Amino acid sequence: MNRLRFLLPGVILFVVVLTSCQRRSCPLTNTGDNTETATNEQLGELWKAMQQEGLQRLHYEVAAYQEEGGTPGMKVLVSGSGVCNYLDLDLSSSDLSLKDIRNAQGKGYHGAELRHPVIVADSSSGQWRFRLLSVVAVAD
Repeated sequence: MNRLRFLLPGVILFVVVLTSCQRRSCPLTNTGDNTETATNEQLGELWKAMQQEGLQRLHYEVAAYQEEGGTPGMKVLVSGSGVCNYLDLDLSSSDLSLKDIRNAQGKGYHGAELRHPVIVADSSSGQWRFRLLSVVAVAD
């Protein structure tokens, strides 16, 4: 009985740590999965849904770092109660809050949470583009 009394708190702590480190699950909307490229219309719908839910209430998880034509960027899983999709973000206009991610080319940041990101959307060229300007914090 004494052994159980000392073993039980350790088991409970292990279970809590294990479950807290798991990625949030959500059914992807609009594009199906992260390998499929979203159409311009789907990106517009995603941005509209993000705004309706409130950009600061959503969860942003780093999925991958990517560079296209020398332009730094990242794929982020955006999730909330009515939104769950991958979004490609341009980092070329980002401030010092994203310097470490850019310098490391995303290595070590997979799965990290971007807290309170400032995202700007632009469709003036006929194609939706999303720029990540800054974040308050990056948390593992």
